Amino acid sequence: MKNKDSKKGLIITLILLILVILGLVFYICYDKGIVLNTNKENKKDVSNKIKKSNDSTNNNDSTKNDEMLDFSKCINCSDRDDINYTITSMDHIAEVKAFYSNDTTIGTVYIDINAYNTKAVSNYVLPTNEYEYHFNKAIKDVLVYNIGQEELCPIVMYLMEDGTINYIDICNSLENGDLSSYKTIPNIDGITKLYSAAGGSPRGISTVLAKKSDGSFYDLGILNLNK
Repeated sequence: MKNKDSKKGLIITLILLILVILGLVFYICYDKGIVLNTNKENKKDVSNKIKKSNDSTNNNDSTKNDEMLDFSKCINCSDRDDINYTITSMDHIAEVKAFYSNDTTIGTVYIDINAYNTKAVSNYVLPTNEYEYHFNKAIKDVLVYNIGQEELCPIVMYLMEDGTINYIDICNSLENGDLSSYKTIPNIDGITKLYSAAGGSPRGISTVLAKKSDGSFYDLGILNLNK
């Protein structure tokens, strides 16, 4: 009788142990999302889709920011064999900064003349480091960049809302001792975006490319704005 009771108790213990093991395995599988955990799996899928969507958006933004021009659409490069450019970073002239405030008809140029003189081995003296330019149109964008082969021949370009470009030639202005006025690039309008670039012919020359809405563009370096 005792043996039967002992065997019965052993069987019950084994069954309980098996049930505990099965329950533990089921819980682990559920926690890992292997079985039945539909809501959790859906959340993972949604999370992945959101991440991929964000990644895709970021990639699109990056592609947009790094947009390359169709170099075959250069308007004033027809007499040049080499019209391959590399779009470079904007505003790389540390000594000259340009910006505009809430009043988008006023552009401001700041020149760190001490740093400029040190780098250019010059001795220009300015009554003030900051200059304001009052335009009769609103500013859409501003770009400071070298044009030509010289390292410190920055030109400040203000792209206006009507697609024209006003500019200040910093080198010649310093040489002439007059930073009070600006010029407008003649016969160029309908510009939607400015790109700083390197290349062209000969290679290595810094320039600015002015793009129109149809994708065509001007190489402003060819215009000899700083001459």
